[in-house]
Amino acid sequence: MALVNKDLLPVRLTLPGSTCDVIFLSQGLRFNMEWLLFKGPWAPFDKWHLKDDYKKINKRKELIENLQSRIAMMAACNFLLMPLILLWQILYCFYNYAELVRFDSLSLFVNFYVAP
Repeated sequence: MALVNKDLLPVRLTLPGSTCDVIFLSQGLRFNMEWLLFKGPWAPFDKWHLKDDYKKINKRKELIENLQSRIAMMAACNFLLMPLILLWQILYCFYNYAELVRFDSLSLFVNFYVAP
């Protein structure tokens, strides 16, 4: 939350032709942030409480460097797994819409119908 509040993690998008901002946080970004901060083996939080090491000022520089290296490692893993993630997204989208067409075949064409 602090990253979003301080605008370090930009989740607000301005739509073209509009003056309103849209808040967008993808599922992949959400998964990565949760894993880095809460669920990973080196997570700074333990059951929503900050670990005591992170409260000490004299260890701040070391902890920052560790977090930066973990973020870089996570980015490299995401980059290496990008073809598999893309394939998963394509298959998920295909089967999701295939199920929609199977049970309600007209639902895909409702948006393209022009009333006389």
